[in-house]
Amino acid sequence: MNHESRTIKGALLLLALLAFWVVSLTPVMAEEENQILTREKIVESARNYLLNSMDWNPNDVDISVNYTGREIDLPAGRLDMEFQLTGNRHPVGHTLLSLVVRVDEEVKRKIWLNANVEVFFAVVQASRAVPRDRILSPGDVEIVRVRSSRPLRNIIYDPEEVIGKRAVRDIDLGQTFSPYMLKQVPLIKRGDRVLLVAESGRIRITAPGLAREVGFKGSMIQVENLQTNKTIYGTVVDSKTIKVEF
Repeated sequence: MNHESRTIKGALLLLALLAFWVVSLTPVMAEEENQILTREKIVESARNYLLNSMDWNPNDVDISVNYTGREIDLPAGRLDMEFQLTGNRHPVGHTLLSLVVRVDEEVKRKIWLNANVEVFFAVVQASRAVPRDRILSPGDVEIVRVRSSRPLRNIIYDPEEVIGKRAVRDIDLGQTFSPYMLKQVPLIKRGDRVLLVAESGRIRITAPGLAREVGFKGSMIQVENLQTNKTIYGTVVDSKTIKVEF
């Protein structure tokens, strides 16, 4: 009897161990048949997509992505995440993008994500207070990097568009220049003596000239070549120089 009892107990113990092994193995097999798309992976993938697809310089943007949904339980297989940006490729501020999740080319989920894009712009600001009617010099301007979550409109980015122009109003220290704050100042007046310069490769020819009309920087005006007494057209370079063609 004792031998039979021990045999029965051994068999029961073996069955119990076998059942435990089967129960323990089942979740592992199920886990291998699935994959989890975490919230962190969704957010990071969306951010990388925005950095690579926008026309902004990656060094000039700060992107945050908001996804409040849960992690996604997916079957095993090849995972593809297809993002699409709504609107233009220069988003600033709040923007919306979609994500289509596929496993082995079969669509499993489609979700929407909110993103906020802040862009750093290099703008021209007043380095000191500028009174009305002052003609701006290089010492009046500086380039400053500013951060914005909205598009900047009517802003000047090139100091050359400021220097040499007249302020039409008082401009505060640190104020960003806009075109409406400035007006062009004529560099050359009618009757001014100027130097006519013609260049082609290494050849440079100069001649004295006389301005026949008012000229702004970059504008084309009539000038008289005092050596030939001919009237020609030239481009204003500065207050003393007119560039002419051969």
